[in-house]
Amino acid sequence: MNRIQQPPETESHRPFRSRAEQVHKLLDEFRRFGDSWLVGATLLTAECGMQLQEIVTLEWRGVDLVAGTIEVPGPQGIRQVRMSERVHGALTDVPHTAGNHDAYVFFPLTDRNDARQRIGKSFSRTCERLELTPFPFQAIRNSLARARQPRTYTSATRNQLRP
Repeated sequence: MNRIQQPPETESHRPFRSRAEQVHKLLDEFRRFGDSWLVGATLLTAECGMQLQEIVTLEWRGVDLVAGTIEVPGPQGIRQVRMSERVHGALTDVPHTAGNHDAYVFFPLTDRNDARQRIGKSFSRTCERLELTPFPFQAIRNSLARARQPRTYTSATRNQLRP
């Protein structure tokens, strides 16, 4: 039986890493540099599926750390997102002024376009530094999300679903 030999690791050939492995590596690097904003933003998109525009426009009034929920405004109204323990911890670490509920969660003193660019550029630079295959911030959406629980139906809801 012949064994398939792996090509030597070179700059042009990077080892395969799943998207989840790449995100964990990025999170470790952001934590190493103490960048709580990038840790929070990365977890919000990777675990909660939030888009970058939703993240940069998120205000503290939409974050309920006690209930563990985030209200995300969108074109079809407000949707509620449940925080994981990691997202909760990351948002707790993000600096904010108590009582200032109108402030943005991420980069509160900058323009929203600048905030979006700062996150995107920092993300890209960190990918390069870690020698990860380049990919955009949005590519990590739901990469760490837990499998959704199957819906359970009562007999009443089952009857409503039947034609």
